[in-house]
Amino acid sequence: MDQLEVVLVDQLEDQLEDQLEDQLEDQLEAQLEDQLEVGLENQLEDQLEVSVGGSVGGSVGGSVGGSVGGSVGGWVGESVGGSVGGSVGGSVGSSVGGSVGGSVGGAVGGWVGGSVGGWVGGPVVDVVGVPVGGRVGMLQWLQRP
Repeated sequence: MDQLEVVLVDQLEDQLEDQLEDQLEDQLEAQLEDQLEVGLENQLEDQLEVSVGGSVGGSVGGSVGGSVGGSVGGWVGESVGGSVGGSVGGSVGSSVGGSVGGSVGGAVGGWVGGSVGGWVGGPVVDVVGVPVGGRVGMLQWLQRP
């Protein structure tokens, strides 16, 4: 009877530990994704307040957005994986690295693709001689001495 009790207690402990770990991972992942996505978007919006139209801006924006989104997503995943600690940190780090990399990389990468693409594409379009569309501030920047 004692061995049966020991086996049952061990199984119950393992099940509870797995359930708690899964719940904790899900909660941490959701909280960290929300906080990091909002924080990164706000930072990038503050730093890159420029946009310009044009086909060169669009194509440059696509490639820049993809690489920036991937890099930001990877960095976020590594940072979260490092700061969360323990066995939960390992699994949260890998799963958050994937999903934050995807969602933040997609959202931020798309936005950054537009803004950086406009910012990079603007001077390129101007040099090529194609009419440049966009904000007055960007046009002033292009026309500065």
